[in-house]
Amino acid sequence: MVPCETIKVQLQIFQKVKVKGESPLANSLRFIYRNEGILGFWRGYFVSLSCSIPSCAIYYSSFETLRRMAYAKSASHPKLTPFIPAITSSLAQLLTCLVMSPVDRFRTQYWAARGKKVSELLHETAAQVQREGVQTLYHGLKPLLIRDIAFSSIYWSIYEQLRTSAQSLGLSPVLQNLIAGSVGGMATTAVITPFDVVKTRQQVLETRESIWCTLKMIASQEGVRGLFRGMTPRVIQTAPTMSIMMIVYDGINRFILHKQGHVDVSL
Repeated sequence: MVPCETIKVQLQIFQKVKVKGESPLANSLRFIYRNEGILGFWRGYFVSLSCSIPSCAIYYSSFETLRRMAYAKSASHPKLTPFIPAITSSLAQLLTCLVMSPVDRFRTQYWAARGKKVSELLHETAAQVQREGVQTLYHGLKPLLIRDIAFSSIYWSIYEQLRTSAQSLGLSPVLQNLIAGSVGGMATTAVITPFDVVKTRQQVLETRESIWCTLKMIASQEGVRGLFRGMTPRVIQTAPTMSIMMIVYDGINRFILHKQGHVDVSL
């Protein structure tokens, strides 16, 4: 879903390039295609993979470990059981953000720096670290943490409720994950978009204002709609992404449990 991320960054950063009477989304599409052609929408594909694959590995492995530990100890505290997915997913997301924030920053800057090669941006990043220290790699970490932890806690709460409802209707596990993953992902993504806008601007423009000041500045200069720039491509990206991820994640879990003799893997 790299094209969606490319368009999202374009919408959130380069809004000064506008055509009268044209929507921001249409303008962004035209700007990328005119300057880079159709392949411009897939710019940074391998850079994106270098962030997405380890992020998913760290997140899902730590989440599953924490989740199983929490459920194993929840017998003596049954009232806490409904909150386990939100709490453990937030902790897993915290670990993932702390490890992957520098890579996420580089990826976002690469999408924004149209025309720059990976080697050029790596050289500039190395020079910046020498001047300002390693902490510069974590610029934008705070809104990243808020965005991802909020996403995880809200998403898993919605997902569990929707999946339980789908299960009560007798739907197969694949359909349960398809519905719960897509609807939960789209709803959560829309809600947390303002923090994604702040993250992108801090990472690319390297602004030093606080999250709250940045939100107020965007709202005053661009209106409330400015806080939700890039929401459409993000939602479009999230629906299939979360559905596929949850189907695969649940399928692997069911397969492992089946090998251990705990669950039927019928789809």
